[in-house]
Amino acid sequence: MKNQKGFSLAETMIYVAVMCIVMTVLIRYTLNLLNTRAKVRAMSEVEYNAALIIASLNNTANNATGIDEASSRFEADPGRLTLEGAEDITFTLTSDDGQVTRQVDDQDATILSTSRVAVKNLTFTNLTTEEDTGIIQVEFTLSYNDGGNGPYYQFEQEFQTAIRIPIDQD
Repeated sequence: MKNQKGFSLAETMIYVAVMCIVMTVLIRYTLNLLNTRAKVRAMSEVEYNAALIIASLNNTANNATGIDEASSRFEADPGRLTLEGAEDITFTLTSDDGQVTRQVDDQDATILSTSRVAVKNLTFTNLTTEEDTGIIQVEFTLSYNDGGNGPYYQFEQEFQTAIRIPIDQD
């Protein structure tokens, strides 16, 4: 009898079955990793934009001397806030479900949020009392603009903060 080297049909079938299982596990793991990465990217983009908007509001409020109530729009969506100081600075949206802008006097508005997020429900509430300095509650919702890339790119978060304007009391 000849000594034949090679694999039998049964060994080959077992090898193919094991390799199919391993490949299926690796593909599922890779897809899960990519989907998780996309979700984290969407969440990070929303958090980054919220931090930019809140920081700009706080920095402007720290240098403001008052609130221009006539040109501000409180408790409305989209709201508008105009702070007085050396320059009047207005915060508003480009459009409903748009981007937050910061406009100094009559200059062109600067967009604070990126195009990858939509800002919704921007409202300002004047909480100022006669005994207190200017306090404005700010609420807004940011949603990640997924570009139609699927459910793993969907993310939306509501934000609420308050800014304090050092108004001189006489």
